[in-house]
Order: sequence, then structure tokens, then C-alpha cells
Amino acid sequence: MEQAMDRQKTRRGKEISYPATTFAVFADNHFYDPDLGTDSPAFYRDLVQNRDIKLIKDSPEILEQALEEVAALEVDFLLICGDLTKDGEASSHRLLAQKLKKYSQRGLKILLINGNHDVNNHRAKCYQGGRRERVENVSAPRFAALYERQGYGDAVHRDPHSLSYAAEPVPGLWVLCLDTCLWQRGYREEGRLHPRTLDWVQSLIQKAQREGKALLGMMHHGLLEHYRNNKKFYSAYVIDDYREIARMLARGGVKVVFSGHFHSQDIALLTADDGKTFVYDVETGSLATYPCPYRLVSIDDEQHMHIRTRHITTTASHPQGFSSHAYRYCYQLAEKLAVRKLRGLGVSSRDCDLLAPQVVAAFRAHGLGNEEGTEKPLDLQGVSPWGRFIIQRKRGLLEALWEQAPPPDNRLTIHLPTGDYS
Repeated sequence: MEQAMDRQKTRRGKEISYPATTFAVFADNHFYDPDLGTDSPAFYRDLVQNRDIKLIKDSPEILEQALEEVAALEVDFLLICGDLTKDGEASSHRLLAQKLKKYSQRGLKILLINGNHDVNNHRAKCYQGGRRERVENVSAPRFAALYERQGYGDAVHRDPHSLSYAAEPVPGLWVLCLDTCLWQRGYREEGRLHPRTLDWVQSLIQKAQREGKALLGMMHHGLLEHYRNNKKFYSAYVIDDYREIARMLARGGVKVVFSGHFHSQDIALLTADDGKTFVYDVETGSLATYPCPYRLVSIDDEQHMHIRTRHITTTASHPQGFSSHAYRYCYQLAEKLAVRKLRGLGVSSRDCDLLAPQVVAAFRAHGLGNEEGTEKPLDLQGVSPWGRFIIQRKRGLLEALWEQAPPPDNRLTIHLPTGDYS
């Protein structure tokens, strides 16, 4: 099978070309039904408890603005890489499905996949009247039914073992929408592709080769590590057996996979052992986290894929100053969470004041896409011996977040036949 899948080709040996197309990519919009309540102290406490650095209260308006911008650009289709909702609340899903249907009726073709927050999530809650109560979530069949107009109803193939499917948004292009979540076990952050789903993927790749279809992928979890020792530091954000699966996709001609989950703008590249086949993992940051990014992608007749980044800078409630509002909210909350973590390790308040901003700065650099950044050494002046000891244990992670491994993260052109980029 490996020889048959060495560079995606038709039976006659000619490499399959990608059709010229334009599309947008969203990830992690974490849409939340405002009627469930966002103003109680319990709501904010849960955000801190769950490490949710997200503009949940603003999420409906952010998504509306993003959809309006993309619809105005008249792209051929839109990909949404999972975590559609805050925590899988049924009412959030229903409201979101109605919103997406409105844009589908206007001609915007939408393909989406579930994230780990979306299906069978016991953390679905409302915050009304000062109380915190569980609310209805959605099952996997209900998820597919709700989003019938956004991929599932028009799928050219469905995986019977998961929520994975394949769709053909433009003639000659199949998008493999891969369910990497463990919703069968309730809420889980980690991701994997079930062996039976991998068998389905391999059979679909062979079918695509026979029919002359070009392939792209979409999943929620990362296909590749996005910084040094990513799997070691945050194993739940990269799928299990990622190297093996990435090589399998590369051999099958899946040259680019779009992902989310870590709320960062980062692009990673794996070149297979043969030196000829490759796959890019284009991770897109969360629409609900500063700077609220999304991607615009085009493929031209010369087989170049152009990837560009845009940001939401205005919403209905913030026609001016939204970016400043989003920055303040997200990074004040991020520093609060960093202090909470350090205090839990016995670091003094004084040391936290010195160290927490540096921790947040490293995550921010990676989150923004830091090809213009340079590594910032830790400033330990005035930090106590215990504080120094604790932060030195985290030095490897912080240094990895500051590193900018190629390729660039926010503006990239890929030559699809060769994998070369500029």
C-alpha cells in the first residue's frame, strides 16, 4: 500500500492537480447561547477553573462578524475545525446551526467537524439567577443531524465508526473531515483516530486516487507537533501516533491538513522518510481568543496554495476598540491563571508578579504566530531561590514556545507539487 500511495497519482501515473479555489478557515469559535447566562460570578469562576481564556460572552458577535466578512469575500467554501460551542450545550448548538443555515442559504458552503467540547460533554452548563446548573448536551447522531447542511448531508462518504466524513466542496477536491475526539468517553481533551477510522481513511485515499480527486484534510487536534516537545508538554493537543498517521496521509497525497485546538497560529511541516512526500499542519487560532484570527486560503492554476491571516477587529457591541478589549480581557485572565498555577507550586506572590507576565508572554508569542519574534531569556532578577527552581523546571516549555521553527505561521505560499514554501 505504501508504494501505491507514494505521491497521490492516478492509475496512469500523472500526479493529481488541485482545482483553483478560495476558502476560509475558522477554528474554536466556542459559540455560547447568551440566554444561558454570562454575568454571574459562577460563570467567571468556571472560566478560571477550566483555564478558558476565551471571549465567551462576545462569541456570538465575533462569529457573526467573521461570517459576514467571509460571505462578502465570496469564497468557495468555509472550513470550521471544531470546538463549535463553549461546552456542547444543546441550545448553543441549535442557535449556531440556525446561524450557519442562514449563511448556507446565502450561498456560503460550510464544512465543519466536531471538537472535544462539542459532543457528549458533561460540562454543559447554564448560569442563570446566580446558579450554576447542568443543561442538555448533544449526542453524536444529534450533532450530525444538526449540521446536516454543513457537511454531513452532502458528504460523498461517511465513516460508520465516527463523525468523520468526506465532502467535495468544489469539483475535483475532496476534504477529509476527520473526527479525532473521544466523545464516547465524555469530555476528553486528548485526540486520536480510531483504527477502524484509519482503515476508512486509507480506503478513501485509494478511491480518490482512482477517481482523480485531490485531497485536503481537516481535524480538530493537531496532526503534528507545533513546537519542540509539544507532545511531551501538552500531549492532549496532538493526536496519538501522529508521526505514523502524518506519514500515511503524506504518502496518500493529503498535502495540507487544517487543525485547531491549541488556540495558536502555527504551521508545521513533516517530510516523509522518502524525502518526496510531505504534509503541512496548518493550525488556526481560536476566533474566541485574542487576536481572533481566521485564515484565507487560495489555490491558483500554478498549484500554489496561498495562506493568509485575518483578524476580527470590530463587532456589533465594539464598532471601535474591539482589539483592545479582547487583548485586555484575554491577557488579564491569562495572567490570573499563570499566578494561580505558580501559587499552587508554592511560589510567593512577589515572585508571581515577576514570573507570571513572562510565562504569558511566551504563550502569547506562540499564539500570535511568532515568525517576527525572537527568544526572550527569562529575567530572574529579584526572584527567590524557590521561584527560580520552579521556573527552571518550566524553562524547556517556555523556550520552545519562543522558538520560531519554519515555516512562517501567518503568511505562507506552498508549491503543492513539491512542498517548497515561501
